[in-house]
Amino acid sequence: MRKEEKELYIPMNALDRQDLISGFGKKELKLALAVFCVCLIGCIVAVSQNDDNMIFAIMITVGIMATLLFMVWRDQYDESMVEKVRQVFAYAKLQKKYEYHYDDWLAAYTGEVENEENSRANDGQ
Repeated sequence: MRKEEKELYIPMNALDRQDLISGFGKKELKLALAVFCVCLIGCIVAVSQNDDNMIFAIMITVGIMATLLFMVWRDQYDESMVEKVRQVFAYAKLQKKYEYHYDDWLAAYTGEVENEENSRANDGQ
């Protein structure tokens, strides 16, 4: 007897990595911490030169971190904004003009083209 064949089941939205928070995993956390450290060093340098730059430096740091989180946070389809922009640019590079050449091989095979030409010649006389 033949064993029953089961259909292959592929679950939808199966993630290939574990997330700390939905859409934010270890990879994104490492990137966020690296950018935060760079911004913090920049903020310390700006404040050490002039105390008037403190508010401006903090605003820039918060803005960069918010932009970073917006760009790397993944949605329910496991795509970040950076990946979506890459897909848009890849689509824009694709060929948009499709060359089309009509080849009526069936009509030529059955002889319909010759009949049409003969009828046009007879109509013109």
